[in-house]
Amino acid sequence: MHIIVRRCLKLCKGVNLLLILLFLPLSSKLYADEGISPFPLTPDKIVVSGNKRSKDSFVKKLVISCSRENVDTAAIKSCLEERGPFNDVEVTDNATNKLDVILQDQWTLFGFPVARSGGDSEQSNYGFFLIDSNVGGKGDFFLFSYNYESPSASNSYRLIYSFQNLGTQGDFGVTLVGGQIGTQSQQYSGTEVAYIARETTTDLRVEVSQEVNFATLRYSLGYGSSKFDENGQLDLETGKISSDLKAEEELVTFNKWNLRFGYEIGTSDIRDYYDSGIKFKQQLQSDFYDFDNNAGREVLGKPPSVDHKLATSFYLGVPTIKDQVFQLYLNHEVREQQNAYGSYKIGGSRGTRGIPRSGLWGRNYATIALEYQMPVLQSRSFIWTISPFVDSGSMSGIPTNTSPGADLPDEISWNAGGLATYFYFRRVAIPALGIAYAVNDKYYSGGTINFIIGGFF
Repeated sequence: MHIIVRRCLKLCKGVNLLLILLFLPLSSKLYADEGISPFPLTPDKIVVSGNKRSKDSFVKKLVISCSRENVDTAAIKSCLEERGPFNDVEVTDNATNKLDVILQDQWTLFGFPVARSGGDSEQSNYGFFLIDSNVGGKGDFFLFSYNYESPSASNSYRLIYSFQNLGTQGDFGVTLVGGQIGTQSQQYSGTEVAYIARETTTDLRVEVSQEVNFATLRYSLGYGSSKFDENGQLDLETGKISSDLKAEEELVTFNKWNLRFGYEIGTSDIRDYYDSGIKFKQQLQSDFYDFDNNAGREVLGKPPSVDHKLATSFYLGVPTIKDQVFQLYLNHEVREQQNAYGSYKIGGSRGTRGIPRSGLWGRNYATIALEYQMPVLQSRSFIWTISPFVDSGSMSGIPTNTSPGADLPDEISWNAGGLATYFYFRRVAIPALGIAYAVNDKYYSGGTINFIIGGFF
């Protein structure tokens, strides 16, 4: 009898196990249909905790935007860490078929003083930045900057406010830009200043961005004006600007409207201090000029009233051993018209390190920058890296008629090398801080130092 009972129990266990195995896919489907794992994920199925500044609605919108048809909690966690100002993110299913999202807010409001000492012929800069990347706990972006240049006594300020994460999926944004930029641009001939222009520019712009499948689209409408207060050749003996008639012809005061359309495609993962992957961007811009307001100056000849520009950039980030990364940056910009007032003025950024800021003018250019970043010190709070780099490029269409007496070729190519160091902060939403030193191989051989707050300036 005992043998029969044991055989019966063994048989029952086998039948139960078989039924469980057969029912498991169906039960998973039933749970998926009723639980939080299936698509769509709705706000009432998300429980947010730990946040002190970020609004629950903002976090839930990001969670929904990060989710896919088969919700993966690990993927949502990674996405939130990349897109939001959050630390210590945890995403789990709870017993009530809801998604628990636990996180901590990063500190996002910062102010930075700026001080940059120029050389014998460069401008010195003094000012500050005020930045907040989570305004009102809604993920909006705010920036205000002020800059004073000496000895030209030029003042600049800029205000940017971006309404981000709009729309039901958080894939829509509107950015407002306004400001007045006063600057002194210096065109170089070798290591000597050949030409100087002091310009005041007003910039008003609205930009709309939208994520569509694997691409980000951007459209903008802008209005601006430029006034050249003083321009001409630099008298090296007196240090004063000597006005030149041909420069007066080119550097006219103008107003303009501009239309822009751009897109960005690629795939990348945000790592601790870099992006791993590929990005490709293009922007087409049309400028419509009005030269009626020239403060009574006579404009000889009729400048072109329309100009079209195309900007292209490419980025590649490849992780290597011990959290190191190889980075490649390519940039190319070309414009239809060739004149001094609308020239690209480059220098002091990736691809143009070793050239003084705004020291090279021209109609079109292409640059390549190679960097290899290596962490020197890593902690829970920050990462310190060093980065040897090589820059190379070429610019053509240089406006030689701004300085008839200077030896300015129509095209210039350069190579530069140097060393940069960066500080990245993990637990606060602060942009990278750093400094870069570069020396050019044959042109602008004096070397340059550039400071970095998020980007070069």
